[in-house]
Amino acid sequence: MLTAVVFQTLFLAARTGFAVNSQNAGTSKKNKTKTFTFIKNIITLIMSYKKMWFILALVLLAGGAIMFFVSRPKQVAKNINLIDTAKTNSPSLIPTPAALVTWEDEAGFSFQYPEGITIDKHPNDMENYANLTLTDNGQAGSINILMSDNNNTLDKWTNPIDTVLGGKDGKKNLDTAGMTIGVLDNDVLVTLKRSTTLSPLLESAWQSITDSWEFIYPTPKTAPKTQTTVETDGGDVLEEE
Repeated sequence: MLTAVVFQTLFLAARTGFAVNSQNAGTSKKNKTKTFTFIKNIITLIMSYKKMWFILALVLLAGGAIMFFVSRPKQVAKNINLIDTAKTNSPSLIPTPAALVTWEDEAGFSFQYPEGITIDKHPNDMENYANLTLTDNGQAGSINILMSDNNNTLDKWTNPIDTVLGGKDGKKNLDTAGMTIGVLDNDVLVTLKRSTTLSPLLESAWQSITDSWEFIYPTPKTAPKTQTTVETDGGDVLEEE
């Protein structure tokens, strides 16, 4: 805009000077040529400055764009690293694993399970060597551990999968109710059964039990003694078999 104004002013001045020079018969052609040369030089100088400022502005804009795109990925990566570091170092985001408790059963096995699990020993069960039910305070699912006489139960499983428990070869059976692992120990059947759906704590317990299971001393070969009622002349008497 400034250039246009200056150009118009100089052009009008040149025309005015030309008119005056035409009316003045004593003005020489040499002076007129100098006037136009002077105006041309001024216009050329102004246009040169305009081009220089335009080029300088382009250089500055290009440099700024390059710096922006070069530094932006580094800044983004730095911000991501800071966020990841904050997440890693935040105590609230680091889950604290539950402490493990060791269960040693008099029937001849042991395993570990996380604190917070409730174990029902079923003390009134006089038929099995061991009968444990693990629950999570009313949360989903349960785990049952049973040690009983072998009634060829494993032979009745459909399409069992080979597995190992406590160093002994066994079978794994899957159905709609959940999963069952069976192992024979001195002709005694040990079964671990879990529900299809377990709470996170019970899921951790299942993994811990199957990983840490041990047979710690010989399992009895005969079924535990049960009490039966025998009739005599003197009345009913409890007798152990």
